[in-house]
Amino acid sequence: MINSSAGIKIANWVFNNIALIKKHPDSKKKGKKGFSFTLCNLQTSNAKEHFHNFPSVELKYIEEELLHLYKIPRANYSATGVSITYAAKGYEPHWTQDISEKEDEYTTHLKVLINKPVKGGDPIRRTNDEEVITPVSRYEPWLCIGEKDSYSTVKIGGESPYILLSFSYHLNKRVLKKLAYI
Repeated sequence: MINSSAGIKIANWVFNNIALIKKHPDSKKKGKKGFSFTLCNLQTSNAKEHFHNFPSVELKYIEEELLHLYKIPRANYSATGVSITYAAKGYEPHWTQDISEKEDEYTTHLKVLINKPVKGGDPIRRTNDEEVITPVSRYEPWLCIGEKDSYSTVKIGGESPYILLSFSYHLNKRVLKKLAYI
């Protein structure tokens, strides 16, 4: 589990800035309801000002927790993208499969729900036409290797929205093998 106080601060920022998020040029509608707000380069010093008082210290703290938990060598990698997805009741996500630009790397996502809906929101991965749902709790992280499997999320139900943090990295396959992730 990650630190819940950092997750609460980020979730509260999302709840308090829905109108800003919807208008932001990086906000992308997905599914029937809900939208995705992709934040990039949040490690930069001006990110907090650019994203209307975004709790970037807490985001960095969660990223460090995830890197430590999954034993990703911090000195060698930095996030290529950081996204927050907010989704409401009825949200039906799309299946995604990543394609890395380099043959010796996989796009790897470290993900954590900072607000769990009443129904759904759990990760699904599809391997050879078999779908595997992994039940997760609020603040429970998971690792997703984007080229290895297609991935998605169980349809959202209930009044409580889904808020997901995702940190994306291009990780060397040798590192992933050494850590027993592939």
